[in-house]
Amino acid sequence: MANLQGTPKLITQMAVVCTEKQFENMSKEDATLLINKYVYLSTTQERNELRGGVITGALPKDSVAIIPQDCSAGYLSFLLNSMPAQYMLFEGKYNSKNKTKITRKLVSSLVIYDVEPSSQDAYELADSIREITFEKYNTNREDISFHRLYYLLLDLCNMLALELYAHPMFEEKGIFILESWKEAVKKASDNNNPNLMFDALIKSDKRLRNELMKAHMLINDITQYLNSKTDGVENK
Repeated sequence: MANLQGTPKLITQMAVVCTEKQFENMSKEDATLLINKYVYLSTTQERNELRGGVITGALPKDSVAIIPQDCSAGYLSFLLNSMPAQYMLFEGKYNSKNKTKITRKLVSSLVIYDVEPSSQDAYELADSIREITFEKYNTNREDISFHRLYYLLLDLCNMLALELYAHPMFEEKGIFILESWKEAVKKASDNNNPNLMFDALIKSDKRLRNELMKAHMLINDITQYLNSKTDGVENK
């Protein structure tokens, strides 16, 4: 199987991380910053309730901006929403009630992966569908179908990110979530039927669902791997 992991790099090698003042000064010098997509994170964060995402225009007050250079804003948003990045941002605290203060220095310390464009697109698509479903779920709290679908998509995004950060273990165990997700997306596109993506998440006879279940069976081993692993960072 091909190595889908990509190259680990500091986020500052693929994006510019800046404070409100820095973003303001940069946008005065280069007005295109205000019309291109970038990612913002509120400086006050509560676990499992990420305040931030992809935007254009002025940086919201009390925020840090992450401006993509060698990747897409959507891919950066996927990574920053993910379980591994949240674990790093919250300094190893899993409690859902934990709060943290986001700073330029903290975000700049994150390790992310430089992956091929097709993989970036697949990660970005998963996160954007999750976000759209979350918005519908928030306005249809009594509709159990939105509730179920949102958590299935959240699980997909987390497992895609875990595969990225613990790729050697996933490959050793023969678990290929990104590959299965790409297959599901292609099938849905070829048949002009988006529902086939959701079928792949829900139905037990589909490859993607089985790959996700295999990953869940190893979640303790994956967590231990991530806790013990020190990523190498390519400085170029």
